[in-house]
Amino acid sequence: AIVGHAVGWRWAFAGVGVIGLATLVALRSWTPPLAPLEGATVRTELAALKNRQLWLAFAGGAIGFGGMFAVYSYVKPLLTDVTGLSVDLVPVVLALYGIGMTVGTVIGGRLADRSVMRTVIIGMVSTILVLVAIALVGPFPLPAVIALVLLGVSSQILGLSLQTRLMDVSPAAPSLGAALCHSALNLGNASGAFLGGLVIEGGYGYLAPAWVGAALTALGLLVFLTIGRGPAPPPLAAPERERVPAAV
Repeated sequence: AIVGHAVGWRWAFAGVGVIGLATLVALRSWTPPLAPLEGATVRTELAALKNRQLWLAFAGGAIGFGGMFAVYSYVKPLLTDVTGLSVDLVPVVLALYGIGMTVGTVIGGRLADRSVMRTVIIGMVSTILVLVAIALVGPFPLPAVIALVLLGVSSQILGLSLQTRLMDVSPAAPSLGAALCHSALNLGNASGAFLGGLVIEGGYGYLAPAWVGAALTALGLLVFLTIGRGPAPPPLAAPERERVPAAV
């Protein structure tokens, strides 16, 4: 965000491309080879689509995660028109938001190690509370910035635990579960931005999407609490990894 604001969006995208290429090289160089999952085929992956819990987790995640995007999609006019920050400070706030997401990744990973479903619920409840806080403190610079950083934390706890849940309920098709997580997030992105835009167009202002987001996340939480908490199928035995020869 800072690079894009300083030198233009093209250079920001170029920087992302360079980082992606460096990541690809690092993964190729240092990730040990893994044996393929025994019996894994396209058919077994697609067969996981019959799993009711997979679709309930997908639906709850898509609805719940839409709450964050209802606000994030319009964060610039929120900060400039409502909070009163200079446009030059928006990239700084977005950078702080990114730091919050990093913190959320660490916290979410540790919580998910103990209980995935509990972490999903923690992520949704905390996101609801933060979205309500944004709606209430949006006009005040310091509280608004703090609330946005906390939104980065809570939304990343939710996103990480949601992906783990989708993989847990599809042990025979973990690749499909991981892919569906991103599909759920993108659906939440589209629906949250659309509904947030509707209330803005309706004349309710840039704080209204925060209330819409809180309602969306609450609906996603309701899905998990009522019909989406069934047990995950038993995990498959992990295949043995190929031995990596020691460097000479």
